[in-house]
Amino acid sequence: MSGKVSRVTGAILPALLLGLIGALSGCSSSCTGDPRTDNYFCAQRNMGAYQNQVSQKQQAAENLQDENVQLQRQNQDLAAQKQGLNRQIDKISGELRNLDTELNTLNTRIQKARSNSQVDQQRLAQAQRELQRVQDQTKLAQTDTSGALAQRQAELDRLKQRTKQLEADIDAILQAH
Repeated sequence: MSGKVSRVTGAILPALLLGLIGALSGCSSSCTGDPRTDNYFCAQRNMGAYQNQVSQKQQAAENLQDENVQLQRQNQDLAAQKQGLNRQIDKISGELRNLDTELNTLNTRIQKARSNSQVDQQRLAQAQRELQRVQDQTKLAQTDTSGALAQRQAELDRLKQRTKQLEADIDAILQAH
């Protein structure tokens, strides 16, 4: 009987070992890579992989935080630049309004001189037409905000120069009498 037991044991033992090995190797096919759902043996075996995943995610989070800080700085720089540009635009707009006021004053002087028969009326009419052109261009420059800041400044400078020349011409016409 001991021979039968050893034969049965000899046949069962390898089958049990194969089953145990199969069960243990079966975890490799049921390992998900997620320590929350993997069984103990899978989790134990994949501990290095889990730590690597955590390290990669931490590094990605740090990179995103660094990028966020950089973007916030850029945003602050852009806001400061925008503020500076708005101040310059406001300055140019104010100067254009002042120029329009000067032109209105010159127009008033011309209107008063129209009643003076001693003033060269032909030159005065020519000066008034030029004044009207400069006023129209000034009003256009005030309403056209689509141009670049440098273009607006250049137009303002050109209009100021034309206004000074026009004022000098009007003074010369009025002093000629």
